Amino acid sequence: EDKTEATDQNTGLTWRRCAEGVPLSGSCAGVAKQFTHAQALQHATDVAISTGVAWRLPNIKELATIGYTERHSDYPAIDRKTFPATPNHWFWSSTIDENDSSRAWYLSFAFGGGGSTYRSDPHFVRLVRGPVWWK
Repeated sequence: EDKTEATDQNTGLTWRRCAEGVPLSGSCAGVAKQFTHAQALQHATDVAISTGVAWRLPNIKELATIGYTERHSDYPAIDRKTFPATPNHWFWSSTIDENDSSRAWYLSFAFGGGGSTYRSDPHFVRLVRGPVWWK
């Protein structure tokens, strides 16, 4: 682990500290990129191939472990020291909506909640590696 990664001692998951599109650094300074869901999945695959590390898009339950789902007035709704410069917006998960495959689940680091939205919509991405603890 280095300043570009953060390991959650409770889950064992290791996260990239910066939102994707931002140069990896301790400060995460820069502009994060938004992706459609298909682009987010492909980006995770591309990063895994280019780095030789098994980075992937987290499922919604994993993503929720780093969000402050009970702190609706804390913007962004995430630990800002661990995940600096996190956009106050929606982040994709790998979880497809079981009722509508044209939609996937997101978590909002603006208010800590989530839901499903169209996979063609552009949203932010944070990658994870480690064992999939929740399906």
